[in-house]
Amino acid sequence: MLLRNRLLLLLPVKASDFGTGGVVASVTAPVLTLTVIDDTSIKLTWLLVDAFHSNYPIEMSTDGITFNPYDTASFSNIEFIATGLTPATQYWFRIKSVGLAQTSGWSNEPDATTTATPVVSPDTPNLQTSKLRTLVGDLF
Repeated sequence: MLLRNRLLLLLPVKASDFGTGGVVASVTAPVLTLTVIDDTSIKLTWLLVDAFHSNYPIEMSTDGITFNPYDTASFSNIEFIATGLTPATQYWFRIKSVGLAQTSGWSNEPDATTTATPVVSPDTPNLQTSKLRTLVGDLF
C-alpha cells in the first residue's frame, strides 16, 4: 500500500456548496435586548450564537424602518455600548452574526429612548457650597 502526503485546505463553505440537505446548518439570528444607560448611551446585549462566528455588525435606525451601519462588535463580545447618541431620542438597533462559513439573518429590532439631559437649575443649592457656608458661619 502506497501512502501519499495530503494537504488539507480549510476554505470558506457556504450552504449552497452542498445543494439541498447539505451538512452546513444555518446560523440562528441573535436575540437582542437594549438597556438605556444615560442620555447619550444605550447598551446592546445578546446571547452567543455559535462558536464559529467572527463578528457582529450593528445597524441603527431613528425611525425603525431605515437602518444604517453603526459599528461592529468583535466575536468575543455579547454586549456593546452605543455612545454619542442624542438625548431624548428613540433608537432601534439590530445585529447579525457573521461566521467563517455563513451569516445569520438580522436579529429582532428592539427600540429604546435615551433619557433627557438633566437640567441643573441655578437655584438648586450646591451641597458642597452649603456645607462650606455653614462651616464658615460657625467660625464667625
